[in-house]
Amino acid sequence: MKTIYLCIIACFITITSQAQVLFGVQSSFQSSNISISSGGIGGIDVSTFLKSSWGYRFGVMADIPVTDRLSVRPQLLYSTKGYKVDFSALFGGFGGGLGGGLLGEATAIRITTNYLEMPVQAMYGFDAGSGRIVVGAGPYVAYALSGSVDGTDVPFEPGVPRIDYGAALSLGYETPAGLSFSAYYSHGLANTVSSEPNTTNPDPNNPNFVPSGTVQNRSFGLTLGYFFGTGN
Repeated sequence: MKTIYLCIIACFITITSQAQVLFGVQSSFQSSNISISSGGIGGIDVSTFLKSSWGYRFGVMADIPVTDRLSVRPQLLYSTKGYKVDFSALFGGFGGGLGGGLLGEATAIRITTNYLEMPVQAMYGFDAGSGRIVVGAGPYVAYALSGSVDGTDVPFEPGVPRIDYGAALSLGYETPAGLSFSAYYSHGLANTVSSEPNTTNPDPNNPNFVPSGTVQNRSFGLTLGYFFGTGN
């Protein structure tokens, strides 16, 4: 996957060697959650108890022109993704009130994963006023650097995948001064949990039970960016 990305970038740099390649920085405020597909816990749909979690991402980007309107935009970002789980409601579904006993007064926990993420988007621009409207689409690949539960670092268990990948869409506006404002949606395609059957805690009435299945990242955010060398 990384080799493919490097080859794509190298080809476009070669093709557009006579064009002006722009470099910039960006920062985003994002809301993330997960999509989960499994047998549930004790017949209960776990996704019912998932809530979105706020996070951020920031990093550097380049804009490589192909034509006057079309460009390729690789980005290298630090991105925090996660979700919240309402465990009191979840365990209450078993009728035993386990959530209150295990978590005390807490009603939800926040699970966060910190990624090094590389989106590569094809960008197309339309003239609008003094600037332009840009739409973008393309793949991304990410590597999980660390994780936490309610702010406490948690090591990755053996067998838990660290690679995430998927597709992203964006819509924004860019000014002649180099400022950019955009919104994006990121749709994960990789399973971010082990697909092995749960043999450690096979009893769904055990509060430590974790279902096997497919868990994929979903994110939506707003971005403020700036390209150097474009302002007057």
